[in-house]
Amino acid sequence: MKQQISSASALAVLAALSACGGSGTPSIVQPSTTRLFAADSGTAGKALQDSKTLTAQTGSTSTYEIDWNNHTTTLKSGTFEVFKNASGELSMVVDGKTYDFAPGDRFVDPSDGLVYEYDIQDPANQVWLYLGSSTGTLDEALDPNQSGYAQVWSYYVDVDQNGIAQQGYAVVGTETQAADLALLPSATYSGRARMNLVPDTGYTGGSTSRTRVRSDMDLAADFGAGTIAGNLTNISVEPPGGAETAVAGSISMDQTTLAGNGFSGSLTPDAAFIAGQGAGFSANGTYAGIFYGPAADQVAGTLSMTGTDASGNWNGSGYFIGTQN
Repeated sequence: MKQQISSASALAVLAALSACGGSGTPSIVQPSTTRLFAADSGTAGKALQDSKTLTAQTGSTSTYEIDWNNHTTTLKSGTFEVFKNASGELSMVVDGKTYDFAPGDRFVDPSDGLVYEYDIQDPANQVWLYLGSSTGTLDEALDPNQSGYAQVWSYYVDVDQNGIAQQGYAVVGTETQAADLALLPSATYSGRARMNLVPDTGYTGGSTSRTRVRSDMDLAADFGAGTIAGNLTNISVEPPGGAETAVAGSISMDQTTLAGNGFSGSLTPDAAFIAGQGAGFSANGTYAGIFYGPAADQVAGTLSMTGTDASGNWNGSGYFIGTQN
């Protein structure tokens, strides 16, 4: 059985097919390698309003592939772009295929009446598509007057691909030019991180197999030395069908070297975190990020992890985003 994974997937069925105004059949395009810089393009919202395409750079997507036939998941690397289409809404490009959303695909969150996502569910044509903003409403993402330079998008694609679907996060935005980082001897950032953990076998759907992990995030960059390091703290875990619970310990974003305006490094859980997860727990992970804004105003990136616990092996995909203090 295929099912869409979104924060409101169960409720979205109420909108059903009458609300589906987007395209069910993707068009093939060549992935772009364009980078946009805040000094030239302004905020992410302004870039979208100016008909520019925001492209996730290498390391800026964290996704897992779902094999619905075998109920397995596998971490994978993918490509992602987003742009404003002719209907005034957004289109996403995932692994070179474009999916257009229309006004009728907007999903109104019943908790606050706002719109954070597009949702298309068309089982008759084997189409399940989702694009959700993790950094505000859709209108805010398109607003050139909003101050954000980085955007985080969650997405789900299942378009009659022989039982193969893709769920992930992508980070896009208007970046800091590498030369401008030298004007900032050092900077600290605070923000948040999120991750979804899913089993590599026995996967049955988001509501039954996905564990949500939430935390605070802090990073310290020494631009003079060309290094960055940080931590994920105040971690909470919400298992499928369970309540969100705080857990002990933290996860280190181990010190790594800057490369241009970006970086990548390893994630290391501390002893308290490992002990709190029970016997047989182990985890390995990586993080990768880019600085956004004319003066490294924001930092954002992705998290990827694999591990083992009492229930078996699992895969994790996530993101982090922070603002300069």
